[in-house]
Amino acid sequence: MTDTLLKLPAGYLHAEEKSQIVARLVTEVESSKVKLTDEDVKRLFTRLKSKLTAFQSAKLSSRKSKHTALLKEADKTRDIDIKALYAGIRTYRSSTRPQEQQAYRNLYYLCEPYKKMLTTNYEKETAMIAKLLTQLKSEKYQADITALSLTKLVTNLTESQTQFEALFTTRVKEELSKEPVNYYTLCNELFEEYKRFCQLIDALAWAKGSDTYQKLLAIINNGRKYTADTVARRTGRLKKRSTTTKEKAPEAKSEGGSTPTEDSEPILPPAESELLTPNETTTETTTLNGETAET
Repeated sequence: MTDTLLKLPAGYLHAEEKSQIVARLVTEVESSKVKLTDEDVKRLFTRLKSKLTAFQSAKLSSRKSKHTALLKEADKTRDIDIKALYAGIRTYRSSTRPQEQQAYRNLYYLCEPYKKMLTTNYEKETAMIAKLLTQLKSEKYQADITALSLTKLVTNLTESQTQFEALFTTRVKEELSKEPVNYYTLCNELFEEYKRFCQLIDALAWAKGSDTYQKLLAIINNGRKYTADTVARRTGRLKKRSTTTKEKAPEAKSEGGSTPTEDSEPILPPAESELLTPNETTTETTTLNGETAET
């Protein structure tokens, strides 16, 4: 057992690692049989626990809103209703009845500009759906909606859109009501308090040499050794990787680009060039949501 404080590569620690080493120290000290009798030690340890609690509370508050999952599910329902409406229109693509042919053409040209709205963000998609619904419910298209028996599908989309808007508004209000928290500032303050406590125990272990401070120093060093070994392994891998891939150019990212997620599911597969095709009488296979059907 070493009688000096082990060095810690603090400059290489992530915020999460800093909080973990403090949490480990607090847990091990409280679970050990070591009694803190020195007033300065007790005061610093109490401050350390207080800083840790504040940091953990801030971390919890910065996580996703409880409405996020509900919002995602509401958007999924809304997307299904959009696809159902479009599928309902497509049903009449090969109709031979003049009234249905005309209604199909009118609704096709109306919906064409909206065919990629499911690949946009929540705000833009919501605005586009709201505009589409306003047009569908206007007097101009009422006869077409009736001719193709789409009233129920329009109603379903209206209901899911309303539900999504209500949840989205609630989440926005919740986010605005939260007090801004500087996560990294709290982390650095916590780690500074940890360093003060470690330095005090190191000094007392050297000056007094009692079992109490030697045990506390051992607890501290256990956590520091584990963290230092973790950092050594991580930085070692990074160095090795950098020597073998230094010639590789980094991938370019488009400004404001993002990786597609469930929230950005296209209405049609990429191979489908058109949402609807007026007056098409040939038989072809289309795919929506992974289902194949003859149209």
